[in-house]
Amino acid sequence: MTKYLLSQWEAIELFCKIVCKYENIRGYERTEANGEVYKPLEMGDFKSNDFLLQTLRRYENPVHFRDFGEIYMKRIADKEGMPRYYPKTLYDLSREIRSSVPIVRTIDELSLLLVFIGENPRKIPYRPLEAWYPSDKQRTFENTRWWLYHYEEYIDPVKNKPQAGISRAVVNLKEFAKLTIENLDSSGGEPGREEKYNGQYSIYKGHKGEYLLLECWFAGNYARDLHILIYIGDNEYKSGEIALGQYHNVNNTIYSGTVIMEKVTQRGSMKSAFFKNRDERIPTVYWDFFEDKHKNRIRVKSGIRLKETLKTWIEEKRYQAARRKKDAL
Repeated sequence: MTKYLLSQWEAIELFCKIVCKYENIRGYERTEANGEVYKPLEMGDFKSNDFLLQTLRRYENPVHFRDFGEIYMKRIADKEGMPRYYPKTLYDLSREIRSSVPIVRTIDELSLLLVFIGENPRKIPYRPLEAWYPSDKQRTFENTRWWLYHYEEYIDPVKNKPQAGISRAVVNLKEFAKLTIENLDSSGGEPGREEKYNGQYSIYKGHKGEYLLLECWFAGNYARDLHILIYIGDNEYKSGEIALGQYHNVNNTIYSGTVIMEKVTQRGSMKSAFFKNRDERIPTVYWDFFEDKHKNRIRVKSGIRLKETLKTWIEEKRYQAARRKKDAL
């Protein structure tokens, strides 16, 4: 039987639609029975996080979820000719949402719920689960070592000005999709600060071949969110071959840039390093690739919320660029 995977918010939306209709039906029934004044529940009521959490907790109680399953789900299942009617569906949904676990539902259960809220059960708006097959291409990256080059600036201690450089990080791709990255951050001056990332890697299939996706965080505290996407095509890599890609990272700013990954031989150095402009230990073509800073490093300043603040920041950047140009003459 086909199963579907719901995201957290897809499940919340479905839960709210069901509860909204169910409670309104019961509320109007009480009005007809004893004249009780009932204020209809609306989807907008769930914009309150407190109300949403209270409702989720409430439907973990049999007093609230039992009748929906035993009466309405059973009635729809009998009409649709389905042998199972999922009596605890609201309980299960509320528990899984609050526990933040993957939410998977069969096509039959979702069909019953969609019929109840008046939506087309033949057009299920969720992603179907597909059988998992291990990627042969990903296995070729296990236990391989790579150099990861990216543009970096350092402050010249004599001139007290930023100068172009290249950082060479070391990437270890391990078994079971685990990875480590060791980097040397020299942006604040040499000898630089060692950084270590842990993470996972996977193969992403695009329109024009395959990509290697590295998802990383600072070792020990998950303080940064580093993503690297490398185009790898369709062929296996040999030592010395390279791949190009992009990264984005989060620190006190959001920043992104281009990278070069080079497969390392067993004799290659496994230490991260920083190289100043045109250091001959770095291939000339790499310096040429990173030559234009503005194509290889982008920073997005955080904390700007007003157009006037953005204007001031832009004017300051222009002033600094003009001053650097004047000093270079």
